[in-house]
Amino acid sequence: MNKKTSLTVLAVINLQFFVCGAFYLIVIMASEKLDIWVLATAIALFMASIILFVVGCWRASSYVCSECGKIVTPTFWNWARGVHCFGSRKLSCPNCKKRTWCKHIAFAKETQS
Repeated sequence: MNKKTSLTVLAVINLQFFVCGAFYLIVIMASEKLDIWVLATAIALFMASIILFVVGCWRASSYVCSECGKIVTPTFWNWARGVHCFGSRKLSCPNCKKRTWCKHIAFAKETQS
């Protein structure tokens, strides 16, 4: 398994933790007795799963610039502030220095020669 595949699997696993954490929070909130340390632990685990999911999605992302055709691996801040829609994201290309809609690609290490 290459790095991109393992990061994608990590993102899926973190999504599962996210859903389980959300369910856990709902169950805790619905209970009559609520200890503050249980709630604090649930919120901390929920926030950690969100952070791991976002970082996993960022690390597994590569894009093709629509202007120059080069593969773009964005920095976290460039990726996070990029508007995204249906498999593309508006990113700043380090090669042509333009901010364009870049198409998401999977397994950039295999497509790049």
